[in-house]
Amino acid sequence: MIIKQRGNSLLIEQLTALNRRLPVHHNTKETVQADLRMRKSGIRGEKEIEYPLRFLNDREYLILHDLRLRDQNGFF
Repeated sequence: MIIKQRGNSLLIEQLTALNRRLPVHHNTKETVQADLRMRKSGIRGEKEIEYPLRFLNDREYLILHDLRLRDQNGFF
């Protein structure tokens, strides 16, 4: 059962708009672009995993999208 749906990311929309508006030589343009790429990559990863997750039994598994957990090695 999907407990937490994956939604549209307001932050991605904001970063996209900011990236369009920043001049090419602005000192934070690269940082904005890197953050935007990282966040879009996360969304692509969640979209790719949706198909296999559909085959799980709804009564046995809970699905939480947009979740970042920390363990002893970092985040996943």
